[in-house]
Amino acid sequence: MRFFISLLCFCFCWSGVASAMEIQDVSGTAKNQTWLVENHHAPIVAVSFTFPYGEIDQPADKYGVATLMEAMFDEGTEQYSSTEFQKLLEDKAINIGISVGKDYTRGSIYVSKKNLPLALTLYSQAMSGLRLEDKDLERIRTAVLKQRDSSKNSPSWQASELLKHQYFKGHPYGASLSGTTESLKKITAQDIRDFAHNLFQSGNVKIAVVGDMSVQEAQDLTESLLTGLPERAEQSRDLETVPDVTKGTIYQGFMAVPQSVIYFAHPSLTRDDPNWFALNVLNYIVGGGSFSSRLMQEVRVKRGLTYGISTYLDVSNYSKTWYGAVSTATATVPDVVDLVQKTWNDIAVQGVTEEEVQAAKSYIKGVYYVSLRSNKDVASRLSGVMQYGLGKDYFETRLADIDAVTVDQVNKLAKDLMQQDALTFAIVGAADLLPTATKEPLQ
Repeated sequence: MRFFISLLCFCFCWSGVASAMEIQDVSGTAKNQTWLVENHHAPIVAVSFTFPYGEIDQPADKYGVATLMEAMFDEGTEQYSSTEFQKLLEDKAINIGISVGKDYTRGSIYVSKKNLPLALTLYSQAMSGLRLEDKDLERIRTAVLKQRDSSKNSPSWQASELLKHQYFKGHPYGASLSGTTESLKKITAQDIRDFAHNLFQSGNVKIAVVGDMSVQEAQDLTESLLTGLPERAEQSRDLETVPDVTKGTIYQGFMAVPQSVIYFAHPSLTRDDPNWFALNVLNYIVGGGSFSSRLMQEVRVKRGLTYGISTYLDVSNYSKTWYGAVSTATATVPDVVDLVQKTWNDIAVQGVTEEEVQAAKSYIKGVYYVSLRSNKDVASRLSGVMQYGLGKDYFETRLADIDAVTVDQVNKLAKDLMQQDALTFAIVGAADLLPTATKEPLQ
């Protein structure tokens, strides 16, 4: 009971001190970077780390190898069978994670301090020697293929894929990076080992450690985690940045569903752009603020054409994109597309109000710190700060940067950035109600 109360108090106290927490750079070498936030309220440690290797680094004829490697990560190592490995995780309450993104791979460990050495050993063993027994691989492959087949019946998944393939055509971002049915069936255990070997290398790894740890313990943790991994050679991806779309297109795929799904995309800004926080404010006003957003007001509140419409910002190494999504009755697809375009143009031309800017700033400041409820939350956020090179003072400067955003700055940004003609739409539904749409087959 005492431990539970301590943990409960810890969860409530984080958001109040996050902006003033001390971040220590405890990197032992220049090869990798480790930051530590000490929190001794409970004997719990969270570790979040990124490797500079992701889905776009898969061989083009092996798309999906990252998906299978990720799914096989807790299916045993050279030292433990799948059953033995997972029993250790369960018995010792060890939470490990791996997520292969487009550009980076994120790993995580969440565990009591007592069981941290075992957790590090298991994670290290998985990185350097997955077991990959035939029966386990085929079981996982079957599950992945079944999930993919199920996804094909989802209009949301199809609309997302259609938009991705068309918006990023000719670039790896537009490929089926999670794998196709054909590519997933061909991937071998050796393909997975090769991908894991290239992914899990020491060099430019960003490690965030949060919890009941000292500086020396955090340095020892880094060494334990990365010991035995090969050294990453200096390399650069031979990829160009996706150019901004200046003339949008409407793409349509046909699917027998009661409601149509619409995804849309528009050029955005890079994470280091001086207008980044102004863009976050603008996004909240446009479609990120639930019922307070302009799009929600126009499409749902005033006309009842949807249950919800939202927008969000995505920053990748080779693209900067502003996304949106909405579902509606098939018969009202033209109305919704028209409303999105008109609202986009109205904000660009007429701007937003001081009241909207203040409400957006208040929300953006508050929700970020409310989300920091545990060691795990803080470690994940800190890892992201490291990944984007935002600096140790980011948690302190973020509030001031948001407060500094003015309505004039937001309106100038809206005028310069928001172009109705640059909106690209991907629509999946049962009827052809937009004669100008480009028809595309679905997967």
